[in-house]
Amino acid sequence: TQATMNYIEAAKKMADGLNILNAINEETIQRLEEHINNRDVIIDIISETLMNSSSFLKENGLEATASVVLVGGWVEGLYIATNLVSERSLKDNKLVERIVDQKLSLDIMMNLLEQSPEDADAMAVLEDVKSLKSIFDKILN
Repeated sequence: TQATMNYIEAAKKMADGLNILNAINEETIQRLEEHINNRDVIIDIISETLMNSSSFLKENGLEATASVVLVGGWVEGLYIATNLVSERSLKDNKLVERIVDQKLSLDIMMNLLEQSPEDADAMAVLEDVKSLKSIFDKILN
């Protein structure tokens, strides 16, 4: 639960930095605290918050920022997933299958970032995603 609260605090700071702090308001934090032990509810709240943040950014002409945030969340999820897998448990591992499936998402992430060629941050993230794609391209279908 402390890790979850630390995560919420970090998300709140990032939202403040993006001037979208209302996406993570006190009501949202209270809902998270009330359901701190219910993983499904927490995932729903986080997903809802991500969608609200993305909508806010797009409505305010910050599509590139919305893309970078979305790709960042995707990369973070991929990072967490890959760190949950040990080399001893690769075979017949459902999580490994889900990680490999992310190869399909790479093109979507790249296309999303390519829609903002004027944004230096989006282009920097795109270069990182391209590096990730070169690793995924080594995986046979």
